[in-house]
Amino acid sequence: MTSTIAEIEKACRPNAKARSFWPYLYSHAALFCAQHGDCKGFDRHIARHVAEGGSRSDADGYRKNWTHCPPP
Repeated sequence: MTSTIAEIEKACRPNAKARSFWPYLYSHAALFCAQHGDCKGFDRHIARHVAEGGSRSDADGYRKNWTHCPPP
């Protein structure tokens, strides 16, 4: 997962029009990690989701409703 995200970042970061894409990418990566029991990966990607302008309440809802990951 990390290498895929790195490839996407490398290809798309220069495109200013992709600004709203980053929270989406990181939230989906976080949920993918959680589905596979990787709570550290979930925490890492959900933090990036928020850092890129994603909603903190969405992030909290993802943790509460879609994962078994404990709060950090």
